[in-house]
Amino acid sequence: MTFKILSTAAALSVLATAAFAADTYGAQSVSNSQTEFAKIGSNLNATISNVTGKVDLTSAAIGNTATITGDTAGAIGSRQVFNGNAVANLNGQISNVVGDVGVTAAAIGNSLTVDVARGGSVSNVQYANYDPTANLNLSSYNIAGDLSSTAAAIANTATISGEVASIGSQQVNAAYTVANTNARINKVVGDVSITSAAIGNSLTIKGF
Repeated sequence: MTFKILSTAAALSVLATAAFAADTYGAQSVSNSQTEFAKIGSNLNATISNVTGKVDLTSAAIGNTATITGDTAGAIGSRQVFNGNAVANLNGQISNVVGDVGVTAAAIGNSLTVDVARGGSVSNVQYANYDPTANLNLSSYNIAGDLSSTAAAIANTATISGEVASIGSQQVNAAYTVANTNARINKVVGDVSITSAAIGNSLTIKGF
């Protein structure tokens, strides 16, 4: 009996997938190919004081990035190859701020975002061969709001959202991925969040 139940469920799943694919037949298709061999560098040095509002600092170095959004899609294919060098440096000295403070240093090799209402298929291929590095040095004093600091180094990341019949993803990372944070925090009234994250491969699928 258990075998029959599983077989029936599998048959229904195949029929549903076929019907869904037929419903998206003829819809627009997208093909993306990106290759990066160069060095990508971002350097931000900031000294900020006596601010009555909020403060946001961002230093970002990204090799390949693609964002695909829409209603109904047929087939979406993306291939990203990163063999360069992405380095994001941020040095911040912040004092006497009434509002919130946000500081981010991000180095990313390959990034893909797909957000469709309905799709036939999505194919994602990402290769990272060199070293995303994020360095963040922060000194802060007398912050009346919240303070958040993030250093993130990511080789491959992909987010796929929507009702998609078929999804295939391959992520390969051969890179030394590094996130460094040095922080000296004094006199913060609100909450404090300090994050240093190094990620090789990340895949998020939503909408099923």
